[in-house]
Amino acid sequence: MDIVSNRFGTVAADRVTFNLKKGWFSGSLKSDYLTKHITSIALDVSRRPIWGAIFALAGSWAMTSSLMFMGIFLFLIGVYFVLGRPAIHFATAGGERIISYGAWPWQQAEAKQFVDALKKELFKQGAAS
Repeated sequence: MDIVSNRFGTVAADRVTFNLKKGWFSGSLKSDYLTKHITSIALDVSRRPIWGAIFALAGSWAMTSSLMFMGIFLFLIGVYFVLGRPAIHFATAGGERIISYGAWPWQQAEAKQFVDALKKELFKQGAAS
């Protein structure tokens, strides 16, 4: 029985399926792990504030000139970099460290739901052993 299943993967009572390499142009790679082999998991938001500011300023400048559509495009890229995208970091007992990125800033709630469900399962297994 699945506890949580979304674009980041599936959390079940004894195993986890991660959707890795989830990006704009690449597909996803599914990777299965037993829950007892996962040692840590964390949620992070990957932001690029310097690049975001540069793109937003360039977009603002372009919107004031005759390059309105290019300016809007650059400004939106800047906003994307500032808002960031979710990144799930996890480590296994074998020393493998993997990062799974979401593609868009509004996927942070799904990433949090996935991480919270997996943490709950990890603590449940830790208490049982």
